[in-house]
Amino acid sequence: MATVTNTLLVKDFYQSLDPAGKKSFRENVQVSSGLEYYQFTYRMRNNTWTPLEIRAINKYVNKKGFGVVCKKQI
Repeated sequence: MATVTNTLLVKDFYQSLDPAGKKSFRENVQVSSGLEYYQFTYRMRNNTWTPLEIRAINKYVNKKGFGVVCKKQI
């Protein structure tokens, strides 16, 4: 039996967070994927996430129980 998964673009998910949630998300992704702040903002702005970064983002999202899967825009 297939399950339905809600998917969001990383940018849309990030914009839906409150300021404290954005800070927590940003810091967690930076630490887990080795990004500097400027790299994080560049990737957010231009949607240039690597597979490693997408895994780190989804790990954070799942840990927090948001019930969505973030993806890179194709």
